[in-house]
Amino acid sequence: MSKATIYKHWSNRICVAIDAFALHMAEATPVPDTGSACEDLLRQRFLEGRRELIRQMWRRGVQRGELRTDVDVEVAQDVLFGSIIFRLVSGHAPLTPTEAEAIAKAALTGLLAQPASDTDRLR
Repeated sequence: MSKATIYKHWSNRICVAIDAFALHMAEATPVPDTGSACEDLLRQRFLEGRRELIRQMWRRGVQRGELRTDVDVEVAQDVLFGSIIFRLVSGHAPLTPTEAEAIAKAALTGLLAQPASDTDRLR
């Protein structure tokens, strides 16, 4: 697949990563079906499995030097998903694909490891 084909469908590499992540999450953690809606919707059963997958991905990113080591994975998850969930729950603004991309990009930009020269410039 050429770069032109990729950028026809995604505006940048962050968008590609977000879509790949969403696809991986959907495939890796199937929606529970215990035969009881109440059981399926329990926070521990539904949410914890997904959070554990994100913890594993976070650890890999830290090991590769892509993610900051000083950010707790639980905090990172809340930053990455909390703002999107807040927009959905509060309804204060629409959550279009463009808006979701902007929110995710802002969150990821704050979480990505920066080269030492960039870090020094921020101080």
